[in-house]
Amino acid sequence: MKSKSLIIAGLMLALGGLALQAQSSLKDQKTGKRYEVDPAASVIKWHGAKVGTDHYGAVKLKSGWLMVADGRITSGEFVADMNSIINTDLTSKSQNAKLVGHLKSADFFNVKKFPESKFVITKVEAKADGTQQLTGDMTIRGISKSLGFAATVKVDGDTLRGTAKLAFDRAQHDVKFHSGTLEKLGDKLIYDNVPLEVELVAKAR
Repeated sequence: MKSKSLIIAGLMLALGGLALQAQSSLKDQKTGKRYEVDPAASVIKWHGAKVGTDHYGAVKLKSGWLMVADGRITSGEFVADMNSIINTDLTSKSQNAKLVGHLKSADFFNVKKFPESKFVITKVEAKADGTQQLTGDMTIRGISKSLGFAATVKVDGDTLRGTAKLAFDRAQHDVKFHSGTLEKLGDKLIYDNVPLEVELVAKAR
């Protein structure tokens, strides 16, 4: 009986140890290491297109952070400064200013009322190709929609670098100027799909 009791006690200790290890692992996944976005070194490039022509530009990140455990993102949040929208393809100062002003107006992103856009990560999946599939809530003009995309993340010491290509449907966020969701606009149509390229640099804190 004494031998049996010792075996049971050993098993209980072993199971207890495994439970503590599991709790520790889950804690690491939820906490990990925090990386704060460097807004000066990061950028979001946008591409807008209409029938017959397109335009390119950028918008700056205002702030952001990522939690990383075992080389994987576990959570994160990013805030874009919508007042920082610029155009990079029009060389005419007047045409450039006209386009940017229109993008900032109520016809498009209404930056006076909605100066920030936000993306909050809600789910992360590791992919076989080494990328991480991020799913989160994209908030533009106060309207949140779920959005998913693949991201590549590399950590070198205290520096994290991430890149991603994604796209959002502007009409879902009530950005409907010359949208195909309203009517048949012919050559005045501006496409609803807006591709983005993200280049992110973040530092451990």
